[in-house]
Amino acid sequence: MARLVSDSVWQQLDPYAGRLSARTARRLRVGAAIVAIAAVSAGALGWSGLIVPNIGWPRDGGWGASTSPELITHEVVVENKGWAPVEVLGMGRSGAGLELVEVRGTFPTTLEAGQTMQAELVYRVTDCAAVTDEPWPVPVRVRRPWGVHTSYVELPDKTSWDAPSAYSYTGRNPYAVEWQRWLADMSCAYR
Repeated sequence: MARLVSDSVWQQLDPYAGRLSARTARRLRVGAAIVAIAAVSAGALGWSGLIVPNIGWPRDGGWGASTSPELITHEVVVENKGWAPVEVLGMGRSGAGLELVEVRGTFPTTLEAGQTMQAELVYRVTDCAAVTDEPWPVPVRVRRPWGVHTSYVELPDKTSWDAPSAYSYTGRNPYAVEWQRWLADMSCAYR
């Protein structure tokens, strides 16, 4: 096999060619450290709830619901998962086949870090077939110093009331139904 570069050429090459100077390498390390600190700070600031409220369904929060031929109700529990207090102004919305009739709760309510509140959403089913079976989170409106912000809280799904009792190993019940579809189906069955 022929050599591509002779020994004399190798001896003439600078072994330090292409290396960064110590000053440039130090600047790159400092820059990388600043970027890492900024990323961690931004993540902590977002998680704290100072910019965007960090609210959601508490892990140990139960739920209550009731149905009649005319109305369905669902208890909503909201927890402030951030570090900063939030002032909850209201929650709920109307949607396809559902008309929000009443929200039973105390508004506005200030939640300190880790505190929970509950409210009860009362809906009228206007069209049984139109109620979505897709995830339909509940909007929660909170006051921020720069204006009102709407966060969306996912409610726990339910097991279909006519499904066999079987679970999958994927962690999600294959017979799980979104809360609004489950309650609408029960209400419509009474009609």
